[in-house]
Amino acid sequence: MPEQAGLIRGGSGQYQLSGDVTFQTSPGLLRQLGSFRTESGQVDINFSRVGRIDSSCVALMLECLRNARRNQVELVFSGLPSTLSDLIALFQLSKRLPIRQN
Repeated sequence: MPEQAGLIRGGSGQYQLSGDVTFQTSPGLLRQLGSFRTESGQVDINFSRVGRIDSSCVALMLECLRNARRNQVELVFSGLPSTLSDLIALFQLSKRLPIRQN
């Protein structure tokens, strides 16, 4: 059974995703993430608690990057599970996405 996706907003532009990030949950997560208005000018989206993922997770990341650039916010993705890193490499997006290696 799929695990419900969740988003926890921490202080200073910190976001923690959890659960499954799939075609069913990605649209809701994108709405929750909003447009990254933060006082620090920096946003960190952490994926370390994510369960199952599919290609929509990569699309979510690209849309977050677009929103961050539009709002002149520095964005970084962290805590990527190996399955997500593999998908990013498969799509040849490793150089395009701002990923912090753990």
